[in-house]
Amino acid sequence: MSNPIGTTNEKWTKDRQSKFSGTEVAEKGSTMEIVLNGMVYTTLIDPLTGKWDWKPPFELEDGRYTLTFRMIDQAMNIGAPYMMILNVDNTAPGQPEILRVEDKAGDKTGWLTPGAQTDDKKPSFSGSAEAGSMVRLLDGNTVIGSAVADENGRWTIIPKDPLTDGDHNFTVTSADKLGNISVPSDNFKLSIAKDPADNQFLRGHENFDDCPYMSRLSEWEFDSGVKFSSSSSNSKCISVTGELDMGKLVEINTDPATMSFGSAVESVSFRYQAIPNGSVVFLDENGKTLDRYSLGKNDYEYFHDMNYTAPSGKTIASVKFIPQEVPGIDYGRVYIDTISWKYPSSSVNKTMDIQDETHNDISIHEVSLNKILAEGDNSLFIDDGKTQFMVNGNNGDVVQLKDILPQGEEFTGWQQQTGTVTIAGTEYHVYNHGEAELLVQEGVKTELV
Repeated sequence: MSNPIGTTNEKWTKDRQSKFSGTEVAEKGSTMEIVLNGMVYTTLIDPLTGKWDWKPPFELEDGRYTLTFRMIDQAMNIGAPYMMILNVDNTAPGQPEILRVEDKAGDKTGWLTPGAQTDDKKPSFSGSAEAGSMVRLLDGNTVIGSAVADENGRWTIIPKDPLTDGDHNFTVTSADKLGNISVPSDNFKLSIAKDPADNQFLRGHENFDDCPYMSRLSEWEFDSGVKFSSSSSNSKCISVTGELDMGKLVEINTDPATMSFGSAVESVSFRYQAIPNGSVVFLDENGKTLDRYSLGKNDYEYFHDMNYTAPSGKTIASVKFIPQEVPGIDYGRVYIDTISWKYPSSSVNKTMDIQDETHNDISIHEVSLNKILAEGDNSLFIDDGKTQFMVNGNNGDVVQLKDILPQGEEFTGWQQQTGTVTIAGTEYHVYNHGEAELLVQEGVKTELV
């Protein structure tokens, strides 16, 4: 007798009452016997056409089922059995994870923490998902790349097109072969720099890859502005190679170490591992504690993300890492990598007052493009998306615009808008330079130097 259902011996379906059928011309009038979960069912093979069909008499729950088919003719001769594995699956894969985002472009490269700024418009995303599932990377609601998770559930995706400047919110979903789609992963936010130079003004990033191996960090300042200090020399830079391939990172061993950024910041993100435990303390300019968190994960294999934003009206002057001491066994360690931070736009003065208090002398002040980008804010006075800064003064006071263009260039970078704008009853002249705008009070003279 022929195979009643072809050569496929495994089937996946979302149908809880899948229908099986076939045509057995040589076995017209015979009986098809089906065994499902130890229960025996039969259906007649049409005596005229040789066709038959059958489906379970009840809905099957999600799972893996074994079915056996065999034909019994009218003389009770029994054919060879045929076995099929039926997979019923209406369950979505578990929530996938974005575990690592890597910047591979520009001068500063390395792992990125959520909320970081990067000049890499096609960073590499990787993480975990159900083995064999289709992982899709979304920017908001738009799919920007996909990959199949390997047998260990690992995947890597690089966006197919360059990302646009500005803030982005990334997630991934995982879909199995039947199209069941997981819930999205946790959000991973990134800011794509409008200009790589923005990093040195408004944000910072350090991955420690330029730190000499085993250099002691009792008092060490990096080019990015990050400074470590400790009462001992136990903190140091180490290398992590092999499967993790993390490059350099900082090991804080035994004694606490304090990290600062040159000036107060609004938020801090970093990757960490604490063995066996530890804590981190965020401090304000007066050395007072803003918040304290345990770093303990009881996890010797993976790094974790810490993202902290200062309370409203506060800024972070320093971050203190405290390893946990284990008496009689060993001293604790805290490993730190891939730090990002943002300078506060709300705590800097966005208006320069150059009025001379006695009004006897002409006041002259300098304003650079760097100052506007660093201390200004987006759409502060005019809603046009530009970074703005304001200068107030008396009639005859002078504001000098410096460092506008490279040496030897003509002063064509700044353009004065026609007319004036009125802010809170005061008229201002507006000067544009790319993404920067300077508002100068009427009566104050502007010079290009």
